[in-house]
Amino acid sequence: MRLALLAAVPLLAAAPALAAPDYSDYPDSTSTESTVIVTPRVDSTTTIVTPRASAEDTRIAAANAARESYYRNKLEAAEAQARVDSAIANRDAAVADREAAQDRAAADRDAAEDAEADR
Repeated sequence: MRLALLAAVPLLAAAPALAAPDYSDYPDSTSTESTVIVTPRVDSTTTIVTPRASAEDTRIAAANAARESYYRNKLEAAEAQARVDSAIANRDAAVADREAAQDRAAADRDAAEDAEADR
């Protein structure tokens, strides 16, 4: 049983290599021999048409620009409001810290006065 297991291990290791596809039948995609470049033929009968912007296209472009500007301004306003809210929160925290420090100082002062009176 152990011998069969030891014989199966190299077979399992070689299985992916045996299952790999053979790509030698396909041409090399990096070679220049298989590359064909086709250029369009332009002669006197070829008419090149440049599209013109219609009034509808202009209206749509203006609406898109206005919509983009609206949402950009809305985003900037939201960011500004977030900065204001953050500043207010920082101010409130500083006021609370100052009041707590004043309360601690008053308590320390009272404790020192009581200790002085007890002497």
